[in-house]
Amino acid sequence: MPSFAIIPGQKFLLSGQVITFRKRARDLGQTYVFEDDNGVPCTLAHEDFVKARADNRLRDWSAPSVASRGNGEVAQRARVTFESACERDKFMAERANEYILEWAKDRSVPRTHESLEPLCKRVHERRKARADAERRWEPKAMSGSRLVQLIRKWRYGGEKIDAVVPQVEHRGNYEHRLSWTVRDVMWQATDEFYLVLNGTKVAGLHREICKLIKALNKGRAPDLRIQPPSYDAVLRHERTICAFTRAYCRQGAQAAREQFRLVQGDWLTTHANEVWEIDDTRADIICLSEDGKTVIGRPWLTLVIDRHTRMIMSFVLSFSPPDTETALEAVRLAMLPKDCFPGARDRLEEAWEGHGRGEAIHVDQGKHYNSKAFKAGVARLGMRHETMPLLKAWMKGTVERAIGTATREVFHTTPGTTYSSILERHDGDVAPELLAVATLDEVWEKLLHWLVNDYLGRRHRGIDDTPRRLWKRSIESFEQRPPLTREDIEVATSLSVGRMVRKGGIQVDKLRYLTADGLMMEMLAKSKGDREVLVRRDPSDLTTIKFLDSRVTDAAREVWHTATLCKEHLPLVKGRTLEEYQLARSMRDFNPDRFGDDDTHWDAAYEAAAAELRRRADSKLARDRVGAEAARQRILRQARETAERDWRMANPQQHPDPQDQFDAALGPAAEPTSPPDEAVQPQPPVEQDMDELRRMHGLGARRRNEESE
Repeated sequence: MPSFAIIPGQKFLLSGQVITFRKRARDLGQTYVFEDDNGVPCTLAHEDFVKARADNRLRDWSAPSVASRGNGEVAQRARVTFESACERDKFMAERANEYILEWAKDRSVPRTHESLEPLCKRVHERRKARADAERRWEPKAMSGSRLVQLIRKWRYGGEKIDAVVPQVEHRGNYEHRLSWTVRDVMWQATDEFYLVLNGTKVAGLHREICKLIKALNKGRAPDLRIQPPSYDAVLRHERTICAFTRAYCRQGAQAAREQFRLVQGDWLTTHANEVWEIDDTRADIICLSEDGKTVIGRPWLTLVIDRHTRMIMSFVLSFSPPDTETALEAVRLAMLPKDCFPGARDRLEEAWEGHGRGEAIHVDQGKHYNSKAFKAGVARLGMRHETMPLLKAWMKGTVERAIGTATREVFHTTPGTTYSSILERHDGDVAPELLAVATLDEVWEKLLHWLVNDYLGRRHRGIDDTPRRLWKRSIESFEQRPPLTREDIEVATSLSVGRMVRKGGIQVDKLRYLTADGLMMEMLAKSKGDREVLVRRDPSDLTTIKFLDSRVTDAAREVWHTATLCKEHLPLVKGRTLEEYQLARSMRDFNPDRFGDDDTHWDAAYEAAAAELRRRADSKLARDRVGAEAARQRILRQARETAERDWRMANPQQHPDPQDQFDAALGPAAEPTSPPDEAVQPQPPVEQDMDELRRMHGLGARRRNEESE
């Protein structure tokens, strides 16, 4: 039976009360025994444990940080989390997290400093090689005894990166020695003389920087002249440039790819939730709006799959191109139980059991998968972030095959499909948008039913079993990491921005938000110095936001307070998404004579924004059609040239008309051509060209057999 790896002595917070885990009952680990501060025992079944975590009633407890007041008193303060830590503490926490996750790959290794020394040495060599390639500083190897302490903190802290963040504040403020003017000049000279093909070296870059600063000082007074940087300062500046960027700009794209390509084998997995793979693609289907008439375009599909069991963890289908927010949304849905999946509870016949905490997630070279926000979110969830090399799709082949299968069996079987190539169309020159009949919700529901009822229940050749049965066996055989609370998952997988607190509230995109407790907002605004808070918001609901202030929060854990949109701004965004609001606001800012400059008459701006989105989709479809037609003509031209060349090589003494040879190779012509004395030759029908093209590529046989049957 499934069970969670909980440590005896680990503390939790159950509905505001601190409880300590003691042992498992004798019913095969399905009941967990806890004690409160008074020694009174309480039990939780496995299902109750999962439900309490999903409902945010059972939280991880961590001791608050302490700080001395100078007169012998000790005051409690809020713990510094990964979100509110400075850059140096984030670097140290990520470094400690990499050491810990390396041990977590094989938890059978004894937690002693003698056993962990080889592991620390191995991780340090890997980090040192990466730091040397990026020309940055790397601390010395972590000792085994220090790793033992960090593993204990990490496990007792719910296996989250927040548990290993250094709890030291007021380290001192660091200011850059060089002014912004000097740094701008250095980057200008770097772009012009260093980051170019066969560019100058560091010494030459230093000379060019001194020349530019000397030219700036000509019109300045003696007391206002800028001091040029030293050679060591320029050398440190050069080392901050990404190694791949340096090689790409100075040696070329091919040299950079060859130099930084990753050479390694495939990963072998042993249990579920060990390695997740995530990828996205443009779906081969044209969708309509809710009215069933307006063409919107092709949606994007983002899919998360478990490598060992082939279990589909989650998917996101939307019209917005893949970005960091979409990737984090897919990871969030993968970790939550599937009764939290939107619309899945009422539409599924079979159980969809894929959920939990993955140990590693494999991504490609996409910018949104390697962004700072995505890496930070994955680190807060306690997962390793591993990027696959360029042009090595087979290293992430599980999700690639799953997307290909979904494309063939779902999108290509729905009216309005674009297929992967124009050669696969069976409808001649009929545009896919003219055949489209499905909306985005209908395509989403069809994909959901296929994934759960068909894909997870069929036997896969790679695992010689069905994903559903293999998932159940793996979950029962291996202890899983305790799930995070829904609040922790949502906080880790949502984007945050910094905003200043004013007396009127928090301003985000010209929208003013107020807290339910007006006194808190007034205290934040009247505090000494500028007070900046972290703000999170849901792009689909702009009426509320959540903000975090590390100085005013609970001493045991960080608390995200809720702020509500003010009444005068509520009608502007109610029922609107972030994309619609930003586009409408931009149109109002640049067209005040048409839409006005006050807070009224936003309906016209929203209608214009919707028309603009439809126009973009239509223009994109038109460009696709033009490109497809050009590709078709190019393939036909290449086929004619190939037929002419082959015939001339076989008959060097004769010079017949190449068009006759081409027609003979393709079969009898549908209609006789016009007399040669006509000035304009009529073009053959498009359907005839498509039949010729299918016959050349051997794709027409299947269709002729189907028609004969």
